[in-house]
Formats: sequence, C-alpha cells, structure tokens
Amino acid sequence: MSEQVVRVFKLWNGTAIAKSGVITSGAIDLRYLGVAGYFALHLITAGTGTTTITYSVAPELGGTYITPAAASAIGSALAVGSYHSSFAPIVTPFIKLIITEDGVNPITSVQAWLMIK
Repeated sequence: MSEQVVRVFKLWNGTAIAKSGVITSGAIDLRYLGVAGYFALHLITAGTGTTTITYSVAPELGGTYITPAAASAIGSALAVGSYHSSFAPIVTPFIKLIITEDGVNPITSVQAWLMIK
C-alpha cells in the first residue's frame, strides 16, 4: 500500500488586506512532493469585505508567475467567514496563491492553509 500523505502549508496568519488590496503567498515548490493532484484551501477571514482567490504559476522559482488562461478562481465574492475549497491547478513546478479584496471594505484578518495530496 502506498503512503497517503497530505502536506499542509500555512500561507497567512492574521494578515490584513486593504480595500482593493492584494496579498500573494510565497512560492510553493511542488517538484518533490509526489503530488497526486489534490489541492484544497482552508480560509478564515474577518472584517467586512469580500475576496476572490486565484493562483499563479511559474516554470522556475525565480521565474515570471502568470495566471493560466484556463484557470478558474478558487473562490469569488467570498464574504468574511470560513471556507474549505478544493481546486485543480494546471501541472506546474511552482505555485503562488493570491487573495484580492473586491473593493468593498478591508479584510482585517486572513488565515489560510494550502493542503496538497
């Protein structure tokens, strides 16, 4: 039986987002994780704004990160609260997650974890 490991990356811990602001995670190196293609994001936000969550990819760590044309948002117009969403990014060696405040009100706190299997 093969080992079934879920890797957890803490992306933000209490980070604020200004009205219309953007926060971007550090690069996550997927090259040696033995990824089976299962991705999920656990998100907790506080404040009064709404957020959209997307991702960007690059072929190398110091490369230019782009949002793939075929990528869907992980979550759109999310009111403050708690969410757990699965998503399926394209095959890539490096990924960053992006949270954008939708221009309504600031988000006072973001906590987020990326889970990969």
